[in-house]
Amino acid sequence: MFNLIDLTKDDVTVTVTAVADHREPAFDKNIWAWALVTVSVSWKGFRAKDIIGAISCKNEEEFRNGDIFSDMLDSALRELNLRVYVRYEDIKGLIKPDSNPPEK
Repeated sequence: MFNLIDLTKDDVTVTVTAVADHREPAFDKNIWAWALVTVSVSWKGFRAKDIIGAISCKNEEEFRNGDIFSDMLDSALRELNLRVYVRYEDIKGLIKPDSNPPEK
């Protein structure tokens, strides 16, 4: 039958979004000063994300180079892999062991 491999950051599209998570006018010029951040991953229609608030850094580049981003990306990838696996389990009974994939 089929064995599934885990998707990695190299297999997926990674998106980082940040919105201001404060009420302080002093932070209005830089949303990264105090932000609610979402790290999203997607692959062939499957999506997963991790969200955290109260992030404070200079900019997106600094965030992406930090440990929190790495942890959030790992969490989102685990969720994405679980969603792919669950879908596989849902449809594997429909696959004939000796069948070839349909031509495009």
